Amino acid sequence: MISVKVHTILDIKKVVGKREVQIALPRGSTVADLLEQMVKSWGENLSSLLFEVDSHKLFSHIQVMVNGRAIAFLNGIGTELDDGDGILILPPVAGG
Repeated sequence: MISVKVHTILDIKKVVGKREVQIALPRGSTVADLLEQMVKSWGENLSSLLFEVDSHKLFSHIQVMVNGRAIAFLNGIGTELDDGDGILILPPVAGG
């Protein structure tokens, strides 16, 4: 097993209930596995913030970072996670 620390903000933080959570996953897990585990824990409220309803693809406006690097520049949601990784999930931010 590995343990990763997930950092959340805004609407995602409201659903999860706190800014940081530790999540245990089997060794070899990916970002997709992490997100699936999170949806199992926090349900449809979280799923509706992260995934398109019909295709269950991650919304393009959701940014996921692993150890400060956007998954778009790694292996996407197939990015494999290691013990101790820090994951940041960023919903869109607007304002002025």
